[in-house]
Amino acid sequence: EVAYRLYDSLYTTRMINVANLGEFIKNAGLPSGEVSRIRQYERFIGEAIENLRMIKSYRTPQTLRSFARLFTTLLPPFFAPTFAELAINVGSMAIGI
Repeated sequence: EVAYRLYDSLYTTRMINVANLGEFIKNAGLPSGEVSRIRQYERFIGEAIENLRMIKSYRTPQTLRSFARLFTTLLPPFFAPTFAELAINVGSMAIGI
């Protein structure tokens, strides 16, 4: 909810003002290359704001990261005997690893 309000307030209102000012200075005589550069910067800012909003809304929760870290530490010893037996039966350590 907060991310959407931030996105709406920052991007839509303020960036529209930047776009309108770009049109104003273009009509005042600024070369088209400069206006193109301003529009490129507008796009970069918009993409950065969208990325921040996505990170805020959909980042991985700390509990899920901790759960994954715990199981990647604890599960390999349980599977090690199976892979060791496979390596002995096949006769290749590379297969077991």
